[in-house]
Amino acid sequence: SELMRQADVALYSAKRAGKMRYHWYQTGLDEAQARARSIESDLRTALEKDQFSLVYQPLFDHAGKRIRSAEALLRWHRPGKEKVEPGEFIPIAEYSGLIDKIGLWVIRRACLDGLAWAKINVSVNVSMAQLRNPEFPDLLAQVLEETGFPPMRLELEISERFLAADHVQARRMIEAIRALGVSVVLDEFGSGLTSLGFLRSFNFSKLKVDRSLTAEVAVSEATRNVVHSSVAVARALGMAVTIGGVENQEQPDLMRIAGCDELQGWHLSGEL
Repeated sequence: SELMRQADVALYSAKRAGKMRYHWYQTGLDEAQARARSIESDLRTALEKDQFSLVYQPLFDHAGKRIRSAEALLRWHRPGKEKVEPGEFIPIAEYSGLIDKIGLWVIRRACLDGLAWAKINVSVNVSMAQLRNPEFPDLLAQVLEETGFPPMRLELEISERFLAADHVQARRMIEAIRALGVSVVLDEFGSGLTSLGFLRSFNFSKLKVDRSLTAEVAVSEATRNVVHSSVAVARALGMAVTIGGVENQEQPDLMRIAGCDELQGWHLSGEL
């Protein structure tokens, strides 16, 4: 995790500079590093003892009435200890290399659950660490074969950051995933990393507008213009548009005017 990396760098620099006397700074980093190591150890146990579960947040049609997809959200039941949110334990799983096994577990579980939901797609977030693994498409194909889940009903959400980090590798990975019949969704669109050139060169099935834009759409004309422009670009490139982070009634009304295809957020529904 970032905390572990910072701790390692700080301790190494202190040793090189002969400044290990700053115990107050070192102690704080040591505590963060110890917590991260404890979580990492417990994550390994969680894989062995099946302590993970999924909940699902629905994605509705533009009218907010029919469920079109369900996004899988990972939860960890850590026996006898305080709850750890995904925002903390997933970066640690990425740092330690456990994300490959955990990520495949999520996809497999989501596919098995989705078999019971006729005509509803299943959406799963895939981390940058998973996508850097050249074996990921083969592992994905194996999961689809084992579960019997229709590939065309699976959507993998990929962050803009992955495209910015290495667009050549990203294109190769996305093409391999789509060759399996699986849809690829660009998540966090509008966060400022993706250019029009990127969108033209990648064949995404859907754009998911960043929730930061959703939060501002009711109070900022500039943001509304950005959303309208994003929808227009997606239409020109043959992509659907999902709006995430819907938290009140005004937001979906404005997004419908913009022409979005799907709505997602706690205002519409909590977890399935």
